[in-house]
Amino acid sequence: MTAMAGGDVAAAFTLEAEFAPQLRAAVRRVLSSRGAELSRPEIDEVLHDVVLELHERAGAWRPDGGALPWVWAERRIANVVDRHLGLFADPLDSDRVADLEEQGAGAGAAGAGADVEPPSMVLLERLVERDVRLRLLCEALATVATLRDGELFLEMTVQEWLGDRAPATSVGPRFAMSPDAARQQKRRVTTRLRHLAASDERFAPLAELPSVA
Repeated sequence: MTAMAGGDVAAAFTLEAEFAPQLRAAVRRVLSSRGAELSRPEIDEVLHDVVLELHERAGAWRPDGGALPWVWAERRIANVVDRHLGLFADPLDSDRVADLEEQGAGAGAAGAGADVEPPSMVLLERLVERDVRLRLLCEALATVATLRDGELFLEMTVQEWLGDRAPATSVGPRFAMSPDAARQQKRRVTTRLRHLAASDERFAPLAELPSVA
């Protein structure tokens, strides 16, 4: 925790590696209190976010307080879990979906000739042959983020390049996220990319990209 408070990103992943069972148990306790269940891969995804949350708050933890980090940060962990659970929704009504599809069929046919901007991830994949760093970024995003979070990272990065002073406000609604949640998720993906660039020599060139540096 002291190392993380000093800005050492690698210390966060050391914490995760050494105390994963305890952190995972803390996540499961929150899930149980919410009456929710997640698969092991989903729990591990939440665990990654918990570790990044601890990294961001490490400066406020005091070793003489007597509480272990995951106990001290119990409310923060609950917030992380709740944000993850908030991505889910009730099952769709199949009849309602069928009605919407019928209503949209005509409109879709009418607009078939209109220009539709492809997702940022698709554009990135088209550019990978032009710059080895872009190819690495594409691979890195697939390694450290879900497709959705990778798209969020790219969309916000593009907005920043365009001079948007509030990219989270512009992009968040497209992903059904508040600006604050969008900013936090982009920050987490950026932190993961930095760690990957620092810990894996193959991805070291990513550190040269303004969006990762």
